[in-house]
Amino acid sequence: MRKAIIAQLGRGVTIYHGKRGLRGKKAQMSGLNDREILYTVVTKLELSKVRKIVEDIDSTSFVTTQSISSVKGGMVKERKLH
Repeated sequence: MRKAIIAQLGRGVTIYHGKRGLRGKKAQMSGLNDREILYTVVTKLELSKVRKIVEDIDSTSFVTTQSISSVKGGMVKERKLH
């Protein structure tokens, strides 16, 4: 999914290592609790493309969106006005 977002949208992706809240020895021993959390910043126009990428690769993924007012640094695209 990370590679698809980078290749298709030209956006950077940050990976956080997380754990699910599953209980029990089987979940702990099997590694089911370990998860990679992908974080990327896209425009409203790109949001549907991200959702399509996610759906095509893993339709069971948990996805959240949040509005932000500004971004600085990283791989933020600069667009020409004209």
